[in-house]
Amino acid sequence: MYSVVAIAGLILGAWATLGRFNQPISAWTIVTLIGLAYGFSVAWFGGSRRGVAIGGFVGIFVIFWLLSASQRDLGILQYAWILAALAGSVFARKEFPWTARRNARRESKRPDGLYRLFGGSNGRPRVIEEDAAVALIRELDGNARTVVSLERFGARLDVCGSAKTGLIVFFNSQPGDLNSWSQVASTGQEGRNVEVRIGKVAVEFEPGELVDLGSASAILRNFAQTGEADSRFEWVTSPSVNDRRVLSN
Repeated sequence: MYSVVAIAGLILGAWATLGRFNQPISAWTIVTLIGLAYGFSVAWFGGSRRGVAIGGFVGIFVIFWLLSASQRDLGILQYAWILAALAGSVFARKEFPWTARRNARRESKRPDGLYRLFGGSNGRPRVIEEDAAVALIRELDGNARTVVSLERFGARLDVCGSAKTGLIVFFNSQPGDLNSWSQVASTGQEGRNVEVRIGKVAVEFEPGELVDLGSASAILRNFAQTGEADSRFEWVTSPSVNDRRVLSN
């Protein structure tokens, strides 16, 4: 969705520059390519330092505005520039999710590894071995222990429910974007809905949304090694997944 909007912005910039103000296509092409590269670089190197990114965009806009006072044609290109720079940053975040993960890892200043969220005595993430993480989900009983949250490369994996009666697995490559949460889509099981406790909340799931301990362990081990969703399973991504996740962050 965001990438579609970014493409629409590029088209709008082309219309404004080429159609509305009759600028040469060579000038639009050069400015657009540089703008895309600049926007991508801001997302890659700027991380979440929004002040730097915003300041950069504003600065470029001001420079073009000042130039337009004496050279109108050059000032017109500011529309193509701004829209291209914004599109570049969107593409970096949405089409290349490793950008967000790299930034999150750098900003946290934590060494690489698998982390358990909310597991430390002070509530901070702590390093955990892969086998120890698997042991934690074996201990999920759907009552006193219902959630294990893990992080790797800035991505997050949540395993919820009971190791005996069924587990729900959620994944997000960009935890800051609540609409990016994914859930194992279907395991082919049928029957009545199953009530799964997540924290103090009871949520109903279809049997096909549950995974057994073996599958959950395989997904966790893949995540521990790659920081990615396990491609051997089908995943569904939508805002409603976060609504059903009902986890305290």
